[in-house]
Amino acid sequence: MTHFNQTVSDLPTANASANASANASANASANVSETIIVELDQNGVRSNKEISAAALKTAGDILKELKINEETALLFFRGGPIPSDERIGDIGIENIRNGDFKVLKVIFDE
Repeated sequence: MTHFNQTVSDLPTANASANASANASANASANVSETIIVELDQNGVRSNKEISAAALKTAGDILKELKINEETALLFFRGGPIPSDERIGDIGIENIRNGDFKVLKVIFDE
C-alpha cells in the first residue's frame, strides 16, 4: 500500500496558472514606458524631446505636449505621415518605441 503525504496546499491549482498569467500581464504593463522620446526637426536642427505617454490620446497631443501648433508641423510615425486626429489607442501605446514619432516643423515662428 502506498501512502501519499501531500497536503492540499502542495497540489497544483487552477489559481496558480491564473496568477502566473496576471503576473505576466503586470510585467508587460510595467515595461510600457511612461515617457516617449520624439524627434523634432526645426529648420534642419534636430533634437529629441521627452513627453509623457499618459497624456497622449491622439497623435495631435504630441504636438500639444511640445507646444507646437498643428498647422505649422508635419507628424510622422515610423517614417509615414500620420494625421493629428489618429487615436493613439489604435496604435497601442505599448507598441510605441522611442523615436517612432518625428515632428517636422514646416512654418517657423518669427
